Amino acid sequence: MSDTNIQVILQALLLGVLISCSACFSGTETALFSLSRARLLAWKKDLNPMRRLAARLMSSYHKTLIALILGNMFVNVAISVINDSLMDKLHLPEALSLFVTLCSSVLLLLVLGEITPKTIAIFHAERFSQLAAGPVWALRWLLSPLLVLIDKISGVLLEALGRRESPPLNHEEYLSFVESARKGGAFSTEEAIFIETAIGLSRRKISEIMSSRLDISAVHIGTPANAVAEIIRKTRRHYLPVIKEDLDEAEFLLSSEEFLGMPAAERDGWEKSPCVQPALFIPEASSVTKALATMRSKGKKVALVTDEYGGLSGLVSLSDIYRELIGEPSHANCPAASGTLEDLQL
Repeated sequence: MSDTNIQVILQALLLGVLISCSACFSGTETALFSLSRARLLAWKKDLNPMRRLAARLMSSYHKTLIALILGNMFVNVAISVINDSLMDKLHLPEALSLFVTLCSSVLLLLVLGEITPKTIAIFHAERFSQLAAGPVWALRWLLSPLLVLIDKISGVLLEALGRRESPPLNHEEYLSFVESARKGGAFSTEEAIFIETAIGLSRRKISEIMSSRLDISAVHIGTPANAVAEIIRKTRRHYLPVIKEDLDEAEFLLSSEEFLGMPAAERDGWEKSPCVQPALFIPEASSVTKALATMRSKGKKVALVTDEYGGLSGLVSLSDIYRELIGEPSHANCPAASGTLEDLQL
């Protein structure tokens, strides 16, 4: 076998190795950047060292991306050089040489070096990322001086163009993180369900869990104390809007528990007593979690819900929210916020 034939065989083998390297770079890039942020958060404390390493790589994803692009670029340049040298040694006609070069570039580099590995990486992102984490970390270490320089330059350009902050985790990413943590033993199934339910409240409107306007009983200003007590006994509600004529005029809430706790002789003039307090108003379009945060920050156990025109559409209590979260009112945390007065001596 002549030296030329040996060189052709060696270059062909080298070309195959380089195409494999290109496939690895392309697949690794797709796999790492296909991992959700929730998955990466879970991997930061995973027992598997390769998962932790992959999470570290993506914590500074910009440098990881630069390293992969540089590595792929070097490999593709080497493929082009080897391919040209190989065509020269085959002594093919110019037209045939051009045809073979184009075919090898499209078929080998595009199909085997890009499309196929990227497709595989999408469907096996976690497995691919774990296998590639070690080599990519080594590549980043080798190219670290160059990465720092390129990162600085690109950082200046990004700042000039207006760098955008990463958006917060969305609903699906939170749920994915909880599920990963549950599988890892961080949460029990019951705890995971509780957390998922709490996360789900952020997507629900307060209008979905409130007591509607039709179910609200009110007490008019000037109503005699004995009549107020009778209304409380009939409605068995913890809080009653205080109105002049119409529910839309409600600005205060009467605490039935505090009213009934007053001596009968002191109930006259109840409108000016501590049992009547200014109402908190919450738009019906507010999420359950936002309403909960507002009520807790204002120290209110109940709020009136208003529609887009400012009219009263309903009433919501902390116990309504807790009931959605755990299935029943949390009397330990909110003893006087439940909807009815079942536990009070009337």
